[in-house]
Amino acid sequence: MATVAAAPVFAASPQCQRQTVNWATYAPNSQQGATVTATGAQAAPISVTTNGTGNTTAANNLTARNTQQGAVTGYLALTLPAGTSQVQTVTFTFSSAVTDLRFSLLDIDSASSTTNGTTTVAYYDSVQPSTGFTFTRPTGSTVTGSGTAAAPFIQPNNNTPVDPSSNAGNVDLVYAGPTTSVSIRYAQQGGSNSTVPVIGISNLSFLRSGC
Repeated sequence: MATVAAAPVFAASPQCQRQTVNWATYAPNSQQGATVTATGAQAAPISVTTNGTGNTTAANNLTARNTQQGAVTGYLALTLPAGTSQVQTVTFTFSSAVTDLRFSLLDIDSASSTTNGTTTVAYYDSVQPSTGFTFTRPTGSTVTGSGTAAAPFIQPNNNTPVDPSSNAGNVDLVYAGPTTSVSIRYAQQGGSNSTVPVIGISNLSFLRSGC
């Protein structure tokens, strides 16, 4: 008599469904610097706490948006105050270890102008995720670098603005894990930073560790 091997118990477990933090489900511009709960699992949802350190006082920093950034609708906004040497680090901490964490960095770009031979840099985004990730650039992205301290994700020059409807400033990240936290260091690549710059973090998608 033929026998059929039983499928692993965890494969059918409700807690092993992929979970998502969907920024578009929150009130526009609401502050999400506390704790939110992922959706998509029928049991044991994981909560995610967002914490920013450094220069975090710019308007609309760490707020949920349901508009478009990097051709993606719904994101968490990271902003920096105007002025030189502005840096912040945003950390996502998970209530339980996760694997296959996936999200995108949105709208990494730059802009400058030159008048009478003097160049003023409005912003020049520089992004460095914490270690442990792999990355891909979507078709159309012009972002350079590998996301390290020596080669952060940036545009190739200080005047490469990207429209919110374009993915030219995007990078897709995957943390295989397991991990309980990841961080994003957002800074300006030199220049005067004469305006309030912004990048976006897309929805967070992950599995509970062990699934």
